[in-house]
Amino acid sequence: MKSIEAVLVDLDGVIVNSEPHHERAFLQVFEEIGYGDTHGIRFSDFIGRSDMTVWHEFMARHNPPFAMAELAAMKQKRVLDLMRAAEPIFEGLPDLVRKLAAKFPLAVAFSLASGEEEADRVPPQGSKGWLADYLE
Repeated sequence: MKSIEAVLVDLDGVIVNSEPHHERAFLQVFEEIGYGDTHGIRFSDFIGRSDMTVWHEFMARHNPPFAMAELAAMKQKRVLDLMRAAEPIFEGLPDLVRKLAAKFPLAVAFSLASGEEEADRVPPQGSKGWLADYLE
């Protein structure tokens, strides 16, 4: 049997409970552009899928007078603001990270284009950048 050489975790859904904040950010954008009650998106169909999948569905349904990139940027700003305010770290995770880091190199995977924005999504847990202290 091979030994574990490192641990790689995904940020969204593993370190950060982000799904409710993504949904809320979409809803805020839909409301702002006039589709608050008529967006027609059932978010449970999109759990674990990319934002662009949601935007493609929305665009196909409504053909709004906005570019997809503009809508995506609006949503991204909102989700970052919501997550900074909420600090949605799963309970017990900081202790688990500390224990894993004592035995293995750690790395975090994420899907945003900007690593700086993604790093800002990880809540402070006592000190800004606590997670970065444990990453290889």
